Amino acid sequence: MNHMNKSQKIGLAAIVVFAISHFLPAFGGDRGYACFQECWKTMTKHDMTNVAGWLYYSGFVLSSVTFVVLASALFLTRTGRYFRLFVSVFILLHTITWFFVNIKGLSNIEVGYYVWLTAYVVLFAAHLTKESNKSVEANRRPVSPLQAGRQFGGASDAPLFLSGAAAHLWRST
Repeated sequence: MNHMNKSQKIGLAAIVVFAISHFLPAFGGDRGYACFQECWKTMTKHDMTNVAGWLYYSGFVLSSVTFVVLASALFLTRTGRYFRLFVSVFILLHTITWFFVNIKGLSNIEVGYYVWLTAYVVLFAAHLTKESNKSVEANRRPVSPLQAGRQFGGASDAPLFLSGAAAHLWRST
């Protein structure tokens, strides 16, 4: 696993935490997976007498599916980083709302919910972590003339006020 970058390692931790949360008691004695099933039933039932509730609980199904997609994206692509970051914030905020919706009945919220919420926070952190690109770092300009002299190897006799490119020209004359 040494070939994984930092965001992938954090993403793997998010996947593990997410999976564990489904086996823990999450709400009113029900395990996380049972809660997902209830949300799934609500989403597929299409009860239009409570459209707001239908949208809200369907959002949890979509957030869970999106979680899996975003976690997979850490291993499959490097494109769309800012879009993935935005979506991870959005599903994190939606997941947090469950706490506030149940603020009067906090005793019903159990450890599984908090573990599930933690998985979303960790996924957000994985997308927030910038992957290093060694090819860009190798081509980066030096930050000071002293570093320019070291980078170009024989430009140490160049005056300190010269930029890296000028130090290189100084050395070649």
